[in-house]
Amino acid sequence: MQAFPATAEEFYALRDDRTNRCVEGRGYQQSHVALVLDDAWSLTASGLVMLEVTAALLARWCRQVTIVGRPSANVDLAIASMRDADPFGVFHRSNRTPQDTSLVLRIGGVGEPTDVRIDAAGWTAAFGRGDEHPRVGVETTHTLGAVAAACFGVAEVFRRAVGFAPFDGTRIFDLFTLAFTDVPSRGPEPGRHLGDVLLIGAGAVGSAMAYVVARAGFKGRFLVIDFDRVKVENFNRSPVFAVSTHNELKADAVAACLQASGSEAESFPGDWEAFVKAGRIDDYRSFTWVPVANERGVRRSVQSNLPPRSVHASTSTNWGVNFGRHLLPSDGCLLCRFPTEPLTEAVLACSTGEVPSAGQKVDAALPFVSLFAGLTIVAELARESTTDHDDSTPNFLLFDFVPPGFGVHASTRPPLLSCSCLRDRAVWAAINGMSDTVNLKDAGSLTHEGRR
Repeated sequence: MQAFPATAEEFYALRDDRTNRCVEGRGYQQSHVALVLDDAWSLTASGLVMLEVTAALLARWCRQVTIVGRPSANVDLAIASMRDADPFGVFHRSNRTPQDTSLVLRIGGVGEPTDVRIDAAGWTAAFGRGDEHPRVGVETTHTLGAVAAACFGVAEVFRRAVGFAPFDGTRIFDLFTLAFTDVPSRGPEPGRHLGDVLLIGAGAVGSAMAYVVARAGFKGRFLVIDFDRVKVENFNRSPVFAVSTHNELKADAVAACLQASGSEAESFPGDWEAFVKAGRIDDYRSFTWVPVANERGVRRSVQSNLPPRSVHASTSTNWGVNFGRHLLPSDGCLLCRFPTEPLTEAVLACSTGEVPSAGQKVDAALPFVSLFAGLTIVAELARESTTDHDDSTPNFLLFDFVPPGFGVHASTRPPLLSCSCLRDRAVWAAINGMSDTVNLKDAGSLTHEGRR
């Protein structure tokens, strides 16, 4: 068990270590951010989600945040969540923007050109100049766009805090098509239930996915697999991990987050190898697998067990997010995206070999990057629940938060011709209860109904 730091100096040395690996300067540590909540947005579901998520992300790196807005229970909850994330920070509410504010993040409304402004509706997220008011559509029963807007807004504030030039202009992002657009999203309304999900890894991306499910108005049935415990080092990149979950098993903390919002969730307090040895894989053949662990050769092991359908996302050390959807043979497999994964003895369900340990590895991370990675997974599950889903959305996304701009590249990637998944497709179809009648040239014709 990790003893909780007794002083602010000890706490920030641990909490900010991974953030410091992503930037050269430390000026962000002295930032005072004013989070301004427009009165009209305080009455909408999207506005309240933007408030909650933005506050949670800011508190992962900013030590002083003032919420500017009317007193309310939602503002009180946002402040409480920030204090849970950082017990040494200064977080409070005010009726007006403090004079010593260094950066302003505005939820709705219109302010100064130098402010960062966000708003959202449904699948759509808008961010940019504080004096511009783009059209984002009408409110829906889900708030995925609000989560994306919070990621974009906090990313822009952080970029300025570490010394990069402000992003110029305003942009609108459509989570249904995974593209920037000039008009509000026309994506259909998704179902509220995301189905059955095997979550392999409850670290930064896995816990972020659970947080998005809980905040964006969705439910599902989940099994969460992870062996690790929550440490202060994890606080900077996951809104689930805080003082209240310190030293808990990550699988338990993530399952509790899902349960609190109405999902069915169980935890498996072990690694993927232990899960394989327990002989439970065949019980989850009807689930969507979300492999977001990356240690101990787990990706290769997961793919060697021929998942029925998988959706993944990962983060990089240069402010990037990679998203992928995988259904053989049309989308290729997990190793088509990560072909250099190390070999491990325990790759098959019948294996009894030991997984070699590669030693402790610490990854650089930023909170808005991890949360956006989790969001891309939830958005894919939500797209699949729509009545007219036809897999027209690309199966690969690279989103880059790195300055000078927000870059996105989305495409549909076929299987690698060198990957063994092409040879395994008959076995995959038999194991997962699908007819192996689809040849490679017709791979894209698999229907949504045929994937259940």
